[in-house]
This record gives sequence, C-alpha cells and structure tokens, in this order.
Amino acid sequence: GTGVAGVSYGVNLMIGKVLDFDSFGYYDDFVACMLDAANYGADIVSLSLGVSTTTNPRLNNTLLSVKSLNCTAVIANH
Repeated sequence: GTGVAGVSYGVNLMIGKVLDFDSFGYYDDFVACMLDAANYGADIVSLSLGVSTTTNPRLNNTLLSVKSLNCTAVIANH
C-alpha cells in the first residue's frame, strides 16, 4: 500500500488495518487480524495497540494461538 516500505531482501509485507479514522478499534478486529496473518504464513505480527495484552484473556489467548502457528507477535503498549 501507499506509505509502506520493506528494506530486507526477500521479505514480503502483509498490511492489515485494525483501527478506524479516529484510531479506534475492537478486540475482535485485533484478534482476527493477528490470526489471519499467522494462518497466511506470517513469521512476525507487529502491532502498536496501546492496550494491555495481559489483562485481556481473549487477546492473550490469541497470542498463544499465533505462537502455536510458529508466528512471533510483537505488541507495543503506550
């Protein structure tokens, strides 16, 4: 997409948007995006959500599912 660049040889980027124009999103969207990426063969999922992953059981369980698909999840909290 526009404004997205990759700098590593042989690496493909898969872009998924989970926030709306006002930077608002739902846990269901976060979960679906991570699982879709992992199921499509992503090696790494990187999200900057600004939410705690340890206090939300659904998001925490999704991280475990992503890991079981040999995908590493990196999530930044603000």
